[in-house]
Amino acid sequence: MKNTVLNKQRMNISIQNKLLEKSAMHKFITIFLILLPTTNLYSSEIKWSENPSSFINEFTTRGIEEILQSDQKAEDKTILFRNLINETFDLFSISKFVLGRNWRTSSENEQSEFLTLFEDIIVFTWSKRFDQYNGQSLIVENTIPDGKNGVIVNSSIVNKEGSKINVQWRLRKRASGLRIVDIIVEGVSMAITYRQDFNSVIRRNGGIKGLLTALENQIKKMSS
Repeated sequence: MKNTVLNKQRMNISIQNKLLEKSAMHKFITIFLILLPTTNLYSSEIKWSENPSSFINEFTTRGIEEILQSDQKAEDKTILFRNLINETFDLFSISKFVLGRNWRTSSENEQSEFLTLFEDIIVFTWSKRFDQYNGQSLIVENTIPDGKNGVIVNSSIVNKEGSKINVQWRLRKRASGLRIVDIIVEGVSMAITYRQDFNSVIRRNGGIKGLLTALENQIKKMSS
């Protein structure tokens, strides 16, 4: 059944991942995915989607062992990564944040179209760097409350030479469990960087329709 689903989805994916090559988000993703962590700890008795530390360990372990280190074809890895993103990220909340006031002034059709394009952006730009993983490890250090329904997981990515990169995972409690709403690498916020990039495109291209058109054109180039 799993192979059948992958084969069906594979027909819709021929992306070469050239989106946002010159943007600040490109730089952020390069830093994060080169340093993408792994861990030997799977959550056991504690349900991973409800415990912050277990949640991050589960996310990074699956990203490494089921995707990066698997023998799947590139397009299958993209499908698996999309599934992982949808299961662990709150894409709707992130989309609202990165568009800001432009979300409130957009029609339902424009919001829906942006959600679809934004998911593609995250999946295709992040999955592009699958081959840059080089055995780094993740250490979850502690968790701190972040508002009424949130928590921040503080962690460090350690490379083979022992140097550390600070990574904060901002999580929110949802009905289906915890969800990632931001990742902060050495003080650089994923959500804020997306917001800055998209707002810049909106200003240059005359509003939300200009952004949607620009993103559609980028995706067409990726699939050509």
